[in-house]
Amino acid sequence: KINLMITPTELKLKDKQTEILLNLYRFRFLNRNQIQRLLNHKKHNRIIKWLNELTKEKYVIQEFERKIGAIPSVYCLGTKARKELKKRKEIKEKLLERVYQEKNSSPEFKTHCMTIADIYLSLCNLTKKHDAKLSFYTTVDLTDLKYLPLPHPDAFFSIQQKEFTKRYFLDVFNPQVSEKWLYKRVKQYFKYYEEQYWQDHNKNQFPEIIFVYFDEKTKKTLIKYIQKSLDYEENINFSLTSVEEIKTKGISKEVLQKITN
Repeated sequence: KINLMITPTELKLKDKQTEILLNLYRFRFLNRNQIQRLLNHKKHNRIIKWLNELTKEKYVIQEFERKIGAIPSVYCLGTKARKELKKRKEIKEKLLERVYQEKNSSPEFKTHCMTIADIYLSLCNLTKKHDAKLSFYTTVDLTDLKYLPLPHPDAFFSIQQKEFTKRYFLDVFNPQVSEKWLYKRVKQYFKYYEEQYWQDHNKNQFPEIIFVYFDEKTKKTLIKYIQKSLDYEENINFSLTSVEEIKTKGISKEVLQKITN
């Protein structure tokens, strides 16, 4: 008896398609423009082809809203990506469980994730321009690392220029974030500094803290709480900037407002 059933062929992932999955693992939500820039690829048609293949085979989930103007699609990991990424030693397998729920994330969370990616891309441009070396770790990369602020920052990064390296903790606050959470987050950083978690386990200088906000109300509230706490502890550095400034000017010293008491 001849078996006429045809087994569907598995998509053999190209290196760049695997790179797309790894970026979605680290940043969780990315739009097509960001993916193209992360891959440093000039041909957007090639990116679209790779993404369409990944979407069709359920390696990624594509979101697209038809609106006036060309708004790029947003992507996150699909269920099939779990099996593929589990093979890689740098992946934390427990984090892959979220692929089953990722599509249910709130619009605010998706925007939050893409903002982190925008900041990373801006830092890539900045460090390239100044011939510096960037090391950037998302919350995903920081999972299971000890002696960091809790909850972990949205990113930890360092910029190395010649013999000098500067380190930063980065938090992005969603629009209309509660005043209670802003107060709590500022206090968490001061407590982290005062209890010497970094200093006792790290020979490097304590990182500067960068807070990124969407609206003026958040900015004013953060300044109020930071200045109040700086009255008691002066040797911790906070800088603020807006999402809008990062989008228009990139992230650099010029857009960072250092908070003093």
